[in-house]
Amino acid sequence: MKLKGRKALVTGAGRGIGRAIARRLAEDGAMIAVVTRGAAAGEETVRDIIALGGSAELICSDLNSEAAAQDAMARAIGALGGLDILVHNAGVAEARALGESGGAFFDTMTAVNFQAALWLTEAALPALRASGHGRALFTSSITGPKMAIAGFAAYGSTKAGLNGFIRMAAAELAGHGITVNGVEPGATLTDALTSAMGDAADAFGRSMPLGRLTRPEDVAAAMAFLASDDAAMITGATIAVDAGQGLGMQSLG
Repeated sequence: MKLKGRKALVTGAGRGIGRAIARRLAEDGAMIAVVTRGAAAGEETVRDIIALGGSAELICSDLNSEAAAQDAMARAIGALGGLDILVHNAGVAEARALGESGGAFFDTMTAVNFQAALWLTEAALPALRASGHGRALFTSSITGPKMAIAGFAAYGSTKAGLNGFIRMAAAELAGHGITVNGVEPGATLTDALTSAMGDAADAFGRSMPLGRLTRPEDVAAAMAFLASDDAAMITGATIAVDAGQGLGMQSLG
């Protein structure tokens, strides 16, 4: 119960990695504001946390504007009575070739993946300063910062930008006792991935250096560590949780 009594907001917590993060922080004792775009998925996460003996509040927001992010943060802080841990996990991930990835598509992806990190952090600052052990945590990706994948120029650039924000915010907020870090998942065994890959997902997992795909719970474990006092001296860092995918290993056989 390393996070007992602490108050955490987790965006994109309705499914996949976000739900796993919310559950893990709750298991470690934190009270959770579950932020999702859709109520049904968020309600399921809240029920999971309550079944574990935890405490959770649901906040619906699409986070695609500064006003929406500010409203979600205000409601979360009001419901929890403060904030110690911000986890911005929500993201838009879709492959589109160059020439097809501009306009409204890129605007939405940039708003949710990158700009919302700034909006949420700014809105959380008073509460995180008051916390005494404030944490601002972000789900980035190995795509963009560490790996170039055709078709993901728009997505990868938002994640590369997010990594830059993590380092800059860490430098600026260190004097306030707030640490800023991120986790970079590789291909992760979510419903979305298995739906897209079907039977090929198993073979893809076996091709990883560590022999299987990353699970949402693996990412959540890294987030829980960064949220805890064990990581008090870590800031401006990103941890790749990717089964070694980013190593780019090739067999000589």
